[in-house]
Amino acid sequence: MFRILATFLALLAVVMNGRFLSKTLHAQIPVAAASLQDSETERSIAVHLLLRDGAWRAGRLVALDGDAFTLLAGEGTERVARDTVVACLVGSTLPRGMAFLTQLTAGTLVLDDGQLLPGEFRFDGARASWQHRWIGSIPIDLDRLSEIRFRAESRASVRADADTVLLLNGDSVTGFVDSIGSDIALESLEPTTPPQSGEEAVDHDAAGSAPSSGDEPTEPQDEASNARRIPTERVAAITFAKAREVTRTGIAMWLADGTHVRADAVEFDGNRGWIFGLADPLLRGVTQQDGTRPIASSPIALVFDQDALHPLAACENSPPEPPLDGYRYAVGESVRIEDPSQSLLGLGEIAFDGCMRVRFRIPDALLAARAPFAFTAEVSLAEPAPADAAVEIVATIGGEVSARVRLDRTTRSGVLTLGEVEAPSASGTELPQLVISIADGGNGGAGDRVVLRRAMFLRTD
Repeated sequence: MFRILATFLALLAVVMNGRFLSKTLHAQIPVAAASLQDSETERSIAVHLLLRDGAWRAGRLVALDGDAFTLLAGEGTERVARDTVVACLVGSTLPRGMAFLTQLTAGTLVLDDGQLLPGEFRFDGARASWQHRWIGSIPIDLDRLSEIRFRAESRASVRADADTVLLLNGDSVTGFVDSIGSDIALESLEPTTPPQSGEEAVDHDAAGSAPSSGDEPTEPQDEASNARRIPTERVAAITFAKAREVTRTGIAMWLADGTHVRADAVEFDGNRGWIFGLADPLLRGVTQQDGTRPIASSPIALVFDQDALHPLAACENSPPEPPLDGYRYAVGESVRIEDPSQSLLGLGEIAFDGCMRVRFRIPDALLAARAPFAFTAEVSLAEPAPADAAVEIVATIGGEVSARVRLDRTTRSGVLTLGEVEAPSASGTELPQLVISIADGGNGGAGDRVVLRRAMFLRTD
């Protein structure tokens, strides 16, 4: 019995030693050329580049500097000049929505130029600030704000002539916010009413400074005054009236943690990852100056030329009209356009249910540039689609420049492109328009549902 046990233990030792020796020898074998290529791939990231002609190019990025993107190409690399790239999406697929970035437990600060800063409001008794995860403590400057969402899902209505304070109970107060601290002090546009429970009148002399913590008694409200003070803990969101014209400069970036900022420079290499500096002085003054950022701040989308890219989802559009060669009884709710502010690069999805025509106004900024441009969009049947679905999509500008795509059971998607369009000018009161027509492909209009993705006007100069 003991001999059998000893023999078994000896054999087990030989096997284990062999496995260890195999691992040791394997670790000492030089890495093959294929392994080197794999290592290079691991240090690269998948990207989609939007070129000036409207085409998307997929590849793996190994480096980015001020001059070019360096992509893997076979056994070597290829450089794509950065001035030929309008935008870049990071990842193996083309994401579009930002709902997955929303942090429901956090709030969002929105600056007047559209920058989004997830975080939370802080007030230390003397100074109000917005705490961002990696930028740091951002001072609250009322002149720079578009919105404060104390809860990420909350939205106060927007007015051009006044600020709007949305309360947690759903009520809204309009007026002009004087200060934000432990309380929101504002001059209300509404008639004077007695303060609600938990709300106090505000002394005019103190309205322009940070409100007190509430330890001091507040003077009674003047009957001629509409000044109010609302505890910040009762507020869900605030929107601010537009105070100035905003000039957007720098590289627009959407980051993995839901942040949307502008950068003055962006670089990438496989060893250091993404390196960028913030263009906004308000943010640059409180963040790290060496360009290093946590992994959560990795860009997922970048726009290098904000004047060149004009999302169709952001363009003014007319109510849908019946098709020229047919009819339908109702078209009112047949077009759905995603909010461009909630879509990467602003490229919200546009869905058409049935045959119709829809007119989109060409952006004023694009016309004012007097430069050639292109229109491009990926079109596809909305799934699930009937097996016999057949539809034609036509894009026309000025009744002369047009493009056509036919979709059916064998061709489920395509690209609609109008290239090198000369900027049209308005004739009389008629504004230059893009007309999108959805027409029956021969099998009847039922089920002819079409989706446009990444639809945009693009300056090509």
